Amino acid sequence: ANRRELKGSYTKSFPSVHLTQDLLPNLKARVSWSNSFGRPPLSGFYPSETANETARTLTVPNPSLRPQTAENWDATLEYYFEPVGNLSAGWFRKTIRDYFVSGIQNGIVGTGGDNGYGGEYAGYTILTQANLGTAEIRGWEFSYLQQFTFLPGLLKGLSGMINYTLLDTEDRTTGRVLVRRPRHNLAADVDWTTPFGARLGATLRLASDSADTDFETFARTALDGYALVGLRASLPIGDALELYGRVENLFDARYETVSGYGAYGRTAFVGVRTSF
Repeated sequence: ANRRELKGSYTKSFPSVHLTQDLLPNLKARVSWSNSFGRPPLSGFYPSETANETARTLTVPNPSLRPQTAENWDATLEYYFEPVGNLSAGWFRKTIRDYFVSGIQNGIVGTGGDNGYGGEYAGYTILTQANLGTAEIRGWEFSYLQQFTFLPGLLKGLSGMINYTLLDTEDRTTGRVLVRRPRHNLAADVDWTTPFGARLGATLRLASDSADTDFETFARTALDGYALVGLRASLPIGDALELYGRVENLFDARYETVSGYGAYGRTAFVGVRTSF
């Protein structure tokens, strides 16, 4: 067995400012500046390694990863109307520093019993995760939310939401577009509450435009768009119980990458909720 001790620590502060102004009785303007951070995944701190004998690579954790930090600017106009609805349009910009990138080459495993791995994996390429430079995400978001209580009969229980987001992303280190960030994103949600309390809902998520990447430098995946459909339902049982279920990615949609195809997989959940 090889004894290894890994250490790391950091201290951060995250100031923010949020302003709201009523321009008209039903029209609000919001502006905010904030700072946030994301910690590395816990698996990155385990003193273990994963070998791929086919590719002759050895993936090792990096306990020295710093948290990635972000400076965020948001500006939004929101218009509220009856019966129970609103329209909003917003601009945002997020500057991310020290963001995480996996698959970074970090040398070759040496030969001999003192190579740090008990003499195993000689000649394997070492891969790890690292903080890589600065990235920027900016764009526009438009949203419409409405409860259709003005409709007749059973349709009174309908409500809906549609949201469109346009993204521009940039890796300031390489000048390339960030991966896993589709440029066009559309989300729609419909919910129906029946007269006897049961609720049915459906969601649709669309994204398009692949992101450019450099596979000679980074082992990353570029999305070429996807369409995800979900369904959900809930049924009250008495005063304190509710039976619920949902299905995500109903049609088992797949996404295309520059290196082939991937799948999100279809998942289903069933459960019982209670209140006291």
